[in-house]
Amino acid sequence: MRKHADKLLCLLICAVVVGLDQLAKSAVRAMMDARGGDDLVIIPGFLSIINSFNQGIAFGMFQGIRIYVLLIPIAAAVLILFFFLKEGMPGRWASVVGLGMMLGGAFGNMVDRLRFGHVYDFVKAYIGERQWPTFNVADCFIVIGFAVFAIVMFFSGEKDE
Repeated sequence: MRKHADKLLCLLICAVVVGLDQLAKSAVRAMMDARGGDDLVIIPGFLSIINSFNQGIAFGMFQGIRIYVLLIPIAAAVLILFFFLKEGMPGRWASVVGLGMMLGGAFGNMVDRLRFGHVYDFVKAYIGERQWPTFNVADCFIVIGFAVFAIVMFFSGEKDE
């Protein structure tokens, strides 16, 4: 990639992810309000849409520790951006895509924290009584972005032009 193309791609992906996350949260919240807040079962015994307000970090961890909830993701995003802007990742477009997805997801949830004091989660995956912590679109992008980033960074010896 050209000198700054990787940085521009990362920022573009980040902005798109934030937009998609906020759009999804807004649409689902409006749909849930129209339904009176009742859960919507998508796949019985496996997947539902619910209203959930997370004041913790990812997947509901650290509930009630308000200042750290905002500072930890900000610090992580600043460190990642500092490293990326200082070192760059020329030629590693997949790493840039993964990084943009992670940052976009982090910023999408940060927007919720700054606006509402909590993150709106709405996807509930479960099998019987066992369930995965409720999540949202931003969380999906964080996990997928991390997987892409990790696979490229740790398992690829060559630059992916």
